[in-house]
Amino acid sequence: MTITAPTPALNRSRTPDPSLVALLQRVVDDCDRWLPLVRFDTDERYWVRLDVPEDVDLWLLTWTTAQGTELHDHGDSEAAFAVISGVLSETRVRDDELVVLERRPGAVVSVLPGELHDVRNELPEPAISIHAYSPRLATMTFYSFGDGRATPVRTVHGDVPEVD
Repeated sequence: MTITAPTPALNRSRTPDPSLVALLQRVVDDCDRWLPLVRFDTDERYWVRLDVPEDVDLWLLTWTTAQGTELHDHGDSEAAFAVISGVLSETRVRDDELVVLERRPGAVVSVLPGELHDVRNELPEPAISIHAYSPRLATMTFYSFGDGRATPVRTVHGDVPEVD
């Protein structure tokens, strides 16, 4: 059964949690901690969990050409991600349309609960990003998009940044 729901609007009545963004920035600045973990895999996206406080998930992700997620939410978790190197394209739902935003090194992006996005590397150069989730990532719902509406396709349960 397919359930069609109105496209969630950006919920900017809430502001991003500054402590999550601050934690993410501290980890990004501590490159000795994560740089030795960087790997690139052309067959699938590579990710590795970084050690952080118990109530937060923190992931290092790498992206080669054409690797990406699908349009998704993060369940009840707030997310923030920082682009370390390369350029990532982030697709957001705005006013019942898909808008593609270019995310370059130094960009720190917040994704509130209920917001949908898709992240991918569309360029030949690999990219590195670090993602934080609070509370820890427990579910992700993936969506198709058409006629100005996001339609849930599947929900996955787990604590990784994307489950195939």
